[in-house]
Amino acid sequence: TANVGVSREFISKYYGGNPQSTFPSIGQRFIDLHGDIDYMYLNLDYNPHAPQVPGAPGLFYGWEGDGTEMFRLIVCVGRREWTYMGEYKTGPYAPLTVDEWNSQDRVVKTTWAQGTVESNWGVRMRATIRLRERLA
Repeated sequence: TANVGVSREFISKYYGGNPQSTFPSIGQRFIDLHGDIDYMYLNLDYNPHAPQVPGAPGLFYGWEGDGTEMFRLIVCVGRREWTYMGEYKTGPYAPLTVDEWNSQDRVVKTTWAQGTVESNWGVRMRATIRLRERLA
C-alpha cells in the first residue's frame, strides 16, 4: 500500500502527543489503545538527510539520548504532509565537524540557529554555548 501523508494534528488526535514535538509524550489513553510507542517526527528543514521513502536509511541531527533508541519514524515530506517511514533504531554518532556544519544548506543552518535561540528545547544548548564562551 502507498503511504499517505497526513497532518500532525490528525496524528495527534488519533495517536496522541504534542503536534509540534520531535519526541512527543503519549498520554495513557493512547498507550492503552495503541501500546507504548515512541514516536520521532523529523522535519527536513532540521534534518535534510532524514528518510523520505519508507525503509530508507537516513541521518538525524540532534544532541539528546544515548543513540540507541527505537522509534516509529514519521517525516514531513511536504507542506503539512507527515508520512510514516517505519521503525528505526538510532545508532552511535559523533558531533558534526565545523566543515560538516558549514556544508549544510542555508535553510538548515538558519532553522537550527532560530530554533536554538527561540525554542524551549534550545535552553540547554544556549547554556552550553554561554558556558563555553565564559570558560574560553
